[in-house]
Amino acid sequence: VDRKKQATMAETETAVSAGTMVKVLCCMCGIPVDPNPSNTCASCLAATSDVTKGIATEAQLHQCRGCQRWHRDANKWIACDLESRELMALCLAHTSGLGKNKIRLIDAGWIWTEPHSMRLKVRLTIQKEVQSGTILQQAFTVEYVVRNQQCIECQAEFRQGS
Repeated sequence: VDRKKQATMAETETAVSAGTMVKVLCCMCGIPVDPNPSNTCASCLAATSDVTKGIATEAQLHQCRGCQRWHRDANKWIACDLESRELMALCLAHTSGLGKNKIRLIDAGWIWTEPHSMRLKVRLTIQKEVQSGTILQQAFTVEYVVRNQQCIECQAEFRQGS
């Protein structure tokens, strides 16, 4: 038995030195793959790893009902059209977890919703390295709930009118 093992090891070493790549079996499904730290194939790794973990899939945005501007940060309001680049930037800024853990944003696109639904939906595609040299890409949807809130200028105008 030991001689067979030694012969197999010698054949493997010869194959490696000859330039052929040794394959290992995926520990989950059993297909031959190139050796990697987890010895799993890409599809099994994608099925067991969630690169969206820690990223919020729901967030809130505030819009002034009077002037239709969007709340940015402390007392700053900006005018944006629906489905504009500026509104996309505002939505991405309100998504917690996007700037963490070496996550790379690949694509962001609007998903159409009814204007009266007070919802905005964005389809995000991100990449993240899950192992040394293994990068997974995953797409998911983030839903933003639009809440009404008066901006400072509209509050002042309302007080003067009453």
